[in-house]
Amino acid sequence: MKSVHLIISGTVQGVSFRAWTKDTADSMGITGWVRNRREGTIEINAYGTSANLEKFICQCRKGPRGSNVNSVRIKWFKSDPAGHKQIQAFEIGVTV
Repeated sequence: MKSVHLIISGTVQGVSFRAWTKDTADSMGITGWVRNRREGTIEINAYGTSANLEKFICQCRKGPRGSNVNSVRIKWFKSDPAGHKQIQAFEIGVTV
């Protein structure tokens, strides 16, 4: 298992990006979270296989209908198996 941290900018708030991200992650067996950031970006922390995370990132670059993704900053991590066991689903978090 691996994890990836994404910061997505563009027209990504007010377009159901978080709900779309959760649905996309759930369909791929990815766990983690998504949240809005006050400066207008979306932040995602996702856990899964390398292959599924790569597909997930490709989908995030497109975004849901009504969005316009300008950039996706990506940072990969080796997933901590103990930490991953605590994350059982993909959740929508509060704005930070």
